[in-house]
Amino acid sequence: MEVKDASTQMFFSSMSKGVHVWENTYVVSRPGTYEAGIATVQGAYTPEYSAHSASTTLEVAN
Repeated sequence: MEVKDASTQMFFSSMSKGVHVWENTYVVSRPGTYEAGIATVQGAYTPEYSAHSASTTLEVAN
């Protein structure tokens, strides 16, 4: 896992066929409306195999 300012990158040595779910926990210190970006998956040696998710909006209340 590599955490950067605008992204978090995860690396896997192998991945089987099927549906995979990744979950991360974050702490939000201020209420407001936040936009979560897309998640992108791409093969290191086969970049033509890739997929992405939709973005979503997160509403944080007091």
